[in-house]
Amino acid sequence: MAQYLSAEIILVMHSEVIDATGGSHGVRDPHLLAAIAEKPRSAFGGNDLYRGVFKKAAVYLESIVNYHVFVDGNKRTGIVACARFLFVNGYELNATNHAVELLALSVATKKRGIEAIAAWLKAHTKKIRVKKVSKKDTGKESVGGEEDSSAVGEESYADNKKKARDGALFAAHSKEKALE
Repeated sequence: MAQYLSAEIILVMHSEVIDATGGSHGVRDPHLLAAIAEKPRSAFGGNDLYRGVFKKAAVYLESIVNYHVFVDGNKRTGIVACARFLFVNGYELNATNHAVELLALSVATKKRGIEAIAAWLKAHTKKIRVKKVSKKDTGKESVGGEEDSSAVGEESYADNKKKARDGALFAAHSKEKALE
């Protein structure tokens, strides 16, 4: 199992991306955002529809980019959400801004499906060591280095905003190079 992103943290990431790179704030459909946040968890008959961290990350990226849940910044937010999901699950995206931009554009033009996105992500990430979070720090059992199905986003709004800002810095080039 993996740690997942909540709709709240995806929304905070979107806000930070827009603040850092320009554009318009806003969600077109809050229910769609909630569905996107849950989609990587989808299962049928007790089996995950999207097995493995790279397919789940690909689902976040493809869903945010192609379902246009936000008024602006869907490609940028999709990349940041994907990178954050990978990070909380022990992987770091290791690609140039240009390569990431080309990935986002290929997803938006439907030239890459979930499998191809997952393969690209696997080729452009590296395994990182995740610091274990103690029960004392969170009030929960240790989850940092172990598998956990809880949603990332149960922290305070301020914690989520800082995490989203860190992700937004990854996506921020300049307003001229913004993807949308």
